[in-house]
Amino acid sequence: MYKMKKLIFFLVIICLNPVANIFAQEQAVKSETSGYRKNEISVDFSSLAFARIPHFTYERMLDEEMGFGIRALYNPTVWVDSGMSTSFVGPYFRWYFFGRSTPEKRYASGMFVELNSALGHMKQELVRRYSNGKEYQYVFGAGMGLGLGYKYVNSKGWSFQIYMAGGRSLSDADVGYFIPAIALGKRF
Repeated sequence: MYKMKKLIFFLVIICLNPVANIFAQEQAVKSETSGYRKNEISVDFSSLAFARIPHFTYERMLDEEMGFGIRALYNPTVWVDSGMSTSFVGPYFRWYFFGRSTPEKRYASGMFVELNSALGHMKQELVRRYSNGKEYQYVFGAGMGLGLGYKYVNSKGWSFQIYMAGGRSLSDADVGYFIPAIALGKRF
């Protein structure tokens, strides 16, 4: 009888041990990433300073190496011949690498490569042979592209990033987009 109780006790311990280990691993994974701020809002000051175009970005960090977000800009004073968009929305996906160059590890920082897309309106001049005045139309465009940049994040959650992104329109072969940016952001 004593041997039977001992055998049942050891079988219960052996069966419960993997379950306890699974819960311990889940808690360890949660505690590793719970202290990081995973949302970031940034403003591109280069487009605001040089072209007076507000350009905002929201990014959600998935893990230490990946994030996705959306950028939006509105151009109230568009020049027809410039080919610039009047409004632009572009989702993107970023992969970060070389982010451990700082003494303490930063979450989703360092050099990055991004895959982006663009949706926007553009003002184009209509060319008509027998028209005396200029006529304009708004054209919707969509495109896909790539980007490259660097992001630095300090211990208080402020970020500084410099990047270039560009792509080609899928609706018109002659039109593309280019986004140079120097942005300052805050993680929350």
